[in-house]
Amino acid sequence: MNLKFTFLLACLISIAQIKAQDCTPSGGPSCPPQGADTNQELTDCIAAGNSIEVKDDITSNCDYDLTGKSFNLKNDVDLRFTGDITVDNTTTFSSNNASYAIFFGPIEVSTTGDLTIAELNAALATITGTLSLSELLALLPVEFISFQGKADKGRVHLQWATATESNNSHFEVQHSLNGKDFKKIKEVKGAGTTQVRQDYSYEYRQVVGGLNYYRLKQVDYDGQFEYSEIISINVNAPKAQYTLFPNPASSNFVIQTATGDTPAGLRLLNQLGQEIRLDSQTDRVFLPAGLKKGLYILQFELNGQAFSEKILIQ
Repeated sequence: MNLKFTFLLACLISIAQIKAQDCTPSGGPSCPPQGADTNQELTDCIAAGNSIEVKDDITSNCDYDLTGKSFNLKNDVDLRFTGDITVDNTTTFSSNNASYAIFFGPIEVSTTGDLTIAELNAALATITGTLSLSELLALLPVEFISFQGKADKGRVHLQWATATESNNSHFEVQHSLNGKDFKKIKEVKGAGTTQVRQDYSYEYRQVVGGLNYYRLKQVDYDGQFEYSEIISINVNAPKAQYTLFPNPASSNFVIQTATGDTPAGLRLLNQLGQEIRLDSQTDRVFLPAGLKKGLYILQFELNGQAFSEKILIQ
């Protein structure tokens, strides 16, 4: 037999034996009371009892049944699982301090990772029967990292990011002028199921001066949904380049500009966000017959800048 091949075969056999040994309980009293700090000790501790202390960094590629097991990570411990992990609603994790990290494949459980220990335990507590950990993580809802926005030149730039997504069909971007009554202004496609950070953005151009409120409605493929936090953005009204009169109006009104330019993209919205068709002739705008009395939002562009005005129809 070729000497190189013999040596390679011996190495492969040795590696397989080490892996099998690391994943098989030794049968001896090798689960130290002060905690495991090797893969073999971790395997022995899991086999020996329900409460496991981990005192040092361990990376394991073993397949473990963690049902009924409770893990406590001591100070500054990283625990990595790369094998198949089975869990149930009695599986729990804890740590002596905030400096910890538990990795299940690409998912990091830490104070700054994809999940915290508290969030992981909350998800574990919802399990009926047993699941693989990968199946559990796929059931987790969308986890928002951030949702923020800023106003610039009469427009609002919204940005949000997710740490994980599960069956995420899309987001509805919603807007409100009072923080209570929201309407959909945009639909943004989600990333489905992923454990990788996703970043999203949207620019809303038809804003009204003053406080504007925004939230996200995240919708799953099966129609289930959840809301993000509500954020408020103070929008400075663009410098007036026009005069709108009369206001209140009854049958028509005029948008008179200092330069004689005609406004573009004219839209009239009721308080439900529904658009009313308008008929305009140069600077004069005619209202449709039978339009209900009330407060409306008039939106248009002038010289590339977006404007919104409240107009009362009587």
